[in-house]
Amino acid sequence: MSKYAKKVDTNHSKIKDYYKCLCGDSNVLDTSKFGSGFSDLLVRHRNEILFIEIKRDEKAKLTKAEKIFQEFIGENNYVVVKDFIDVEKSIGWHK
Repeated sequence: MSKYAKKVDTNHSKIKDYYKCLCGDSNVLDTSKFGSGFSDLLVRHRNEILFIEIKRDEKAKLTKAEKIFQEFIGENNYVVVKDFIDVEKSIGWHK
């Protein structure tokens, strides 16, 4: 049985809504309740699926389960974001 996420980061809704604004509602799936280290969002952008992990700030670290999931997915499609600049970088708006 999966361990469900108990809470989301305080910036979760704003980050999710910004992705929806940039990529379209139908291209953003909230997966924060999946738990067990799964990413918080799935975002489809330019025919790629990005696994988005939302953290409240740069001090917040990945859990052990999140690190395992990150290794499984690979660094190219697993993105940790904390703010709108990170969102824009994840879809190629900033270098």
